[in-house]
Amino acid sequence: MKLRFGKTKMLSALVSLMLLGQSCGPSKGTETGDPGVEIYLSSYSESQGSTMLDLFVPKALATVSNVSMCFHQIRFKKDPSSSDPGENVNLSAGFSQWSPAGTSLGIFDIPPGDYQRVDLFLKDECGEDLSLSIVNDNGTFTASSPITLRFRGSFTISADSASLGLVVSPMVGFFNGVTSNDQLKPGIENIEGGIE
Repeated sequence: MKLRFGKTKMLSALVSLMLLGQSCGPSKGTETGDPGVEIYLSSYSESQGSTMLDLFVPKALATVSNVSMCFHQIRFKKDPSSSDPGENVNLSAGFSQWSPAGTSLGIFDIPPGDYQRVDLFLKDECGEDLSLSIVNDNGTFTASSPITLRFRGSFTISADSASLGLVVSPMVGFFNGVTSNDQLKPGIENIEGGIE
């Protein structure tokens, strides 16, 4: 009889743990109610052209084979022309390598609202004396100064938001044509990606 009572208690305890586990699983928000949104870099072609002119006048472009960056912070801007600094989301410093299939930066808590731009800040905080490193057919090129990548497009963050893609293909087109370290910071900061 004791054995049967013990099994019943054991079964009750297991069911309770399963229910508890379901209520403690991953959530889409935070204690403050901000939705958890996956931010990712979109897929791209490694041999992407850099301008519309390339469609009509083909040129030999170097193919980018590696892009690594030391991420520091993401800023979400509601009005890009405003002096309002926007919503900052800090990231764990560390190199992330882009993949042509797309690259997840992680899930972040973003205050709900309508936004028009995302700024991704790169900074030398990874112990490598680099904020950006690329490899293309012309060689390996690096920058150690802070760099801002800009992505423009209207989007809304709400409790139903699951993911936000940063379109990097215009940047990959630029990386294909890089031939010196000095080109990286000024060139990439003059290019805007999109948002999907």
